[in-house]
Amino acid sequence: MKKTLILMLAVLLALTFSIIAFAEDDIEVISGDANVRTWVCWVQDGNEITVNQVTTNDSYIVKDLSSNWIIKQQDLQSKITDTYWSPATVWTVNASQVFELAFEVFGGTKVEIGFLHSIGASSTGGVNLPCSADGHELVQWCKLYESEDGTTWTEVDSDILPAADALVSGMTGYENTDIHPYNGNGETEYSEAYFVISGTVSNDAKYVKYSFAGNGRNHYWDPCVRDAIFTAPVGNSWEPAEESDTSDESSTPVEYNPWINAALDCSYEVISGTVRSDGYGDPDYTKLTDGIWSDTGSNAIGALDSPTGSVAVDFGAEKSIKKITADLWYGAWGVTEPENISFYCSVNGTDYTMIGTAIKDDAEVLSTGEFSGYLFSLTLDEPISMRYLRVDYNGTSHIWTSEIGAYEYVPENTEESETESAVESSTASAESSESGTPITGDAGIAALAIISVIALAGVVVIKRK
Repeated sequence: MKKTLILMLAVLLALTFSIIAFAEDDIEVISGDANVRTWVCWVQDGNEITVNQVTTNDSYIVKDLSSNWIIKQQDLQSKITDTYWSPATVWTVNASQVFELAFEVFGGTKVEIGFLHSIGASSTGGVNLPCSADGHELVQWCKLYESEDGTTWTEVDSDILPAADALVSGMTGYENTDIHPYNGNGETEYSEAYFVISGTVSNDAKYVKYSFAGNGRNHYWDPCVRDAIFTAPVGNSWEPAEESDTSDESSTPVEYNPWINAALDCSYEVISGTVRSDGYGDPDYTKLTDGIWSDTGSNAIGALDSPTGSVAVDFGAEKSIKKITADLWYGAWGVTEPENISFYCSVNGTDYTMIGTAIKDDAEVLSTGEFSGYLFSLTLDEPISMRYLRVDYNGTSHIWTSEIGAYEYVPENTEESETESAVESSTASAESSESGTPITGDAGIAALAIISVIALAGVVVIKRK
């Protein structure tokens, strides 16, 4: 038995180190020297090349010294993989206020912060303040400031490098990933370019702040901060990002939610209405059931370029639905206030029966500033068995929506919970009585084998195919 366990352990260790040594990455995450910190506003976990799978990252941002910012994942595949490798960007929230992002630095650090800005022609309905492709207008809006105490700030002598001259490899935090300098052709409306503001702080500086003046611009297009490189004088070493303390959270029981969304990740079709083909449309028919509700009216949107529209969701099997919800937004970009939403059910996808109409007077009001909206809901007296749910939108200009929810009500099984609690209590008592027994002999070798398995499972290779 002991020889078998030893052999197993040796094989597992060899396999683990083989995977680590021979894994070939198409894209390698940059770690850099100890004095160089590369920052991006998304988590480099291998999911950042997939729409709706990107995790944002606010590590290193000094939140108490920053203002008017929010990190958003991209909602268009080409912006993640084909144009300028931007899984997420930091947006401004209010276009009339200054946009500020602060970071802690060593004295004498060279700071390079990459951001996107609109270029090309403008119109009253589009980008308010674009700039030229060389970015010469940006110096009046975009600045770097430094501070010793976080209270008194002094402007840093800085340069803004245009797309053609900015760093085009490595600023994203990845090797072998060039940044396409433009989204669009660089001349017409809605084109964007990548710029880098660069400067070196004084030897006494402790903080640096990126600042973009509030000038009434359209904040959905510019400026969006994407990444940065902080190069401290040699001899300094950056500390890793602090992990969130979840010890208290792990001991807190999660409250049971009896509402189960049967529409989550279900397929659907647009029966009527004109599907938009840009980033605010949903040509792949995924956005309305991905579980992501818009919180601004401009993110996670799957819009129709028509005042009315109809969508049919297929649950894949009959579900007992108790509550139905859907949202509609309005107030910006020519989208006018909607009227109502009607819901229909079917078991065969052909013959539909009306469930009811949710009106805006009864809807939950959503408001984020530029956009407003309604969360339309119907809670039924008794559940209805259906396989298909049809949602008929009644707007006035566009159908600006992000999600459909169809919920089963499944109350918690308290008897089962009590039984599980009793079993856990008995198990804990048994483990407690055995805790004083040292691990020796075969048991110790088995434990090492298990640890090797865990180590093997923990090998993560970020690979882009």
